[in-house]
Amino acid sequence: MASKFGGVSVSRFGGIEEEEEIQPQSIAAPPERDFTLTEMVGGIGETLLTLGSGLISVPYAGAKATAQELYRAAHGEYDQIDKMVDTIEETQKNLTYMPRSEAGQASLEMVSEPFEWIEKKKKALGQ
Repeated sequence: MASKFGGVSVSRFGGIEEEEEIQPQSIAAPPERDFTLTEMVGGIGETLLTLGSGLISVPYAGAKATAQELYRAAHGEYDQIDKMVDTIEETQKNLTYMPRSEAGQASLEMVSEPFEWIEKKKKALGQ
């Protein structure tokens, strides 16, 4: 994580870094083809179903991984964090609906682009 002093970024370890200028970007590219109204409504419905099922899967996946870790700890297996992460990711993947239609996939892509951009910037900052 770097702090800015006088336009120069200084890392917490004392090193000076070049400041990266963030260029504005469009949030979503237009779809490659035009969808009919029916396709768009269906695509939005699929996107909402994806977001809703993903939201529901988060606490369930966490509870499942925690229960498995407690079971392993009771049987003398400790420090299985990697297994917990794998369990959470696998459970979320299995419980989250993914759009099947082209319109649904395009809609989901448009909705997810800002989150992907934020994640990319977080990784660039080392967080």
